Amino acid sequence: MKKYKVGIIGYSWVAGAHIDAINKTGSAQVTAICSSRQLNEQEISVTHGCPIKCYTDLSEMLADPEINVVSICSYPADHARQAIMAAKAGKHLIIEKHLHLEKSKNG
Repeated sequence: MKKYKVGIIGYSWVAGAHIDAINKTGSAQVTAICSSRQLNEQEISVTHGCPIKCYTDLSEMLADPEINVVSICSYPADHARQAIMAAKAGKHLIIEKHLHLEKSKNG
């Protein structure tokens, strides 16, 4: 059975819950986190019990061909933009909140 490699966007309390839940499935493993804050890879890896690469540039994380799935745990206002970026990069998406989309003047 394939084990999906997951990247997390955003690192707050909800990301920790997602990481634990994803890693417990047996079919997926979090291997990357992208945060606007500089994170210590060694500390994050120890905290979550698995090797996790840390990024501050979302495009760089999405360019990693090893990542199959992205879980969006960032601020709600960023969800739509990040989901579109991840989809364009060919990643599957986990989004538990709604997407805030701007309405155009044409409706």
